Amino acid sequence: MTTATTTARPVNPLVVERADPWILKSGDTYFFTGSFPAFDRIVLRGADTLAGLSDAPEVTIWTRPSEGEMGGNIWAPELHQIADKWYFYFTAGHADKPFRIRMYAIEGVGADPRTAVWSEPRRIDGGWDEFALDATVFEHRGDLFYVWAQRPVQEPGLPDGVVINSDMYIARMSDPFTLATEPTLLTRPTLAWENVGYRVNEGAAVLKRNDKIFITFSASATDYNYAMGLLTADQDADLLDPTSWHKTPEPVLVSSDLTRSYGPGHNSFTTDEQGNDVLVYHARSYRDIIGNPLFDPNRHGRIQPFFFDEAGNPAFGLPVGDGQVPVQVVGETGKILAVSEDSIVSAPVGGNVVGEAWQEPVPVPELTVTELASATRTQVGTTATLFRVITQDGAVLRLAPVVSPGHEVDFDLARFPALGGTINLQ
Repeated sequence: MTTATTTARPVNPLVVERADPWILKSGDTYFFTGSFPAFDRIVLRGADTLAGLSDAPEVTIWTRPSEGEMGGNIWAPELHQIADKWYFYFTAGHADKPFRIRMYAIEGVGADPRTAVWSEPRRIDGGWDEFALDATVFEHRGDLFYVWAQRPVQEPGLPDGVVINSDMYIARMSDPFTLATEPTLLTRPTLAWENVGYRVNEGAAVLKRNDKIFITFSASATDYNYAMGLLTADQDADLLDPTSWHKTPEPVLVSSDLTRSYGPGHNSFTTDEQGNDVLVYHARSYRDIIGNPLFDPNRHGRIQPFFFDEAGNPAFGLPVGDGQVPVQVVGETGKILAVSEDSIVSAPVGGNVVGEAWQEPVPVPELTVTELASATRTQVGTTATLFRVITQDGAVLRLAPVVSPGHEVDFDLARFPALGGTINLQ
């Protein structure tokens, strides 16, 4: 009875005070960027491991001018590698009007983006001159696509609560700076969970798996109401046809009192050193904020594993909170360890969480063995398969279940023959 050798696990927060986190894996190097708290520059760090990003040195790629265009808020930089060049897509405001946000890109030449020679920024025209942000790009079957958020043209003087702050659009590109087609509306914030505080769809990230193309996005105000949504299209569909895309009616990642994690969103995707899928996102460790949440710097960059349900769709579970990034205990039979359903408290999740007022005790967990497809039917069920490894001695582990904060349990493979003779931590 043996287990896979454990390595140093990353710890959340992975990178503090970096909202809108973006990780690009190129070769054997992970590159990390995100919104700098002063909103005045683009920064980048790199490491050989995800864990190494936490204390990796950071370099400044570009700094905003002191006046004029691009002299305002600098938000949500993303690093992409297209052909043999690097590109940063980002948002910049005007020095006199920091929230007059528009979209830009810079091009880098060199083997390593941290030392590349970078061009001057070029503005990307989204089709009309309005608030525009959070662009990402992806390639599919030889075409380059651009996805972004933008305020639609609306009647002047509309009251708050009626104004749409941002929809999301997609277009094909003729080159990394230029749209080749008219914008196609992907999603508008029409559902209740997308309209808390602001009417927002933003922060797109693209994932291609299981013959499908997924686009995650974030919605509502940037406090604990912020949450992630999901669009899905078949890989063979016309991606510029709005009917090709299906919006999941409920959010797919929300705040959780159980894990003390609030406002998860503006995500990206990567894989770990073993090739397992990893969700990258920001969240706070507390619910209540003094003042404008946009200027609270503690939306930290975080990571966690995610999985796929029996229909091939991503199952993100709950945001896992602070501490070691958890793993699944997977047997050679393909079955996985989980906390039994009847020993999980029904903790509040979503926009109506109650923060520190919630004191319902979490029961002592009982362990069981389940199928991944069964576990991924609910957000809590998915998270019930995640454990932090406290100690390991061969096939005996001391585990801290994510859904049972404050509890640790002993796991001995001999007690769970349904897992088979070996297990893997992933």
